[in-house]
This record gives sequence, C-alpha cells and structure tokens, in this order.
Amino acid sequence: MAYTFAGYEKILPLSESEKQAVTCVMECIELLFTAWFDHEKDVVCARDAYRLYEFIKKQENRIHHVLFSEKQTCGDSWKKYQSML
Repeated sequence: MAYTFAGYEKILPLSESEKQAVTCVMECIELLFTAWFDHEKDVVCARDAYRLYEFIKKQENRIHHVLFSEKQTCGDSWKKYQSML
C-alpha cells in the first residue's frame, strides 16, 4: 500500500481530507461488493468481501500511519511495512 500511495503522490498529492477519507472509501467499496454479492446469492464472495471490510476496519490506524507519515522514499516505506509484519 505504501508503494501505491507514494507513487500516486509523486503525480498528484492527496489533500489532508482526501487522506482522511481513504479508509472510509475502501470500507464502502467492500460493503458495496458485500451487498451486490449477497443480492446475487453468491455467499462465498459476499463473505469474502465482508471479511475484507473487517480487515480494512481493523487496519485503519496502520493505513493512516502510511498516509500521514512524513514524505518517504518507496524503500523507506517498504522497510517500515516489513517491520510491521
């Protein structure tokens, strides 16, 4: 994830409010998939989408840490990511 945001911000930096909204957007996407798969009677995919929602919810602080940390190189972000595993 750190690579994704570092690469994006090289082209177009995110505002503070955009960074704050990232986890909400990610969670909403998974809830939309959960509802859609449920409507389609695809229990397995609905469950998997909901599990992804729960995972994102539990990782909000880590995601915000990546987004709001000082400017770093991709290598620095990768080292921090590996140390959190």
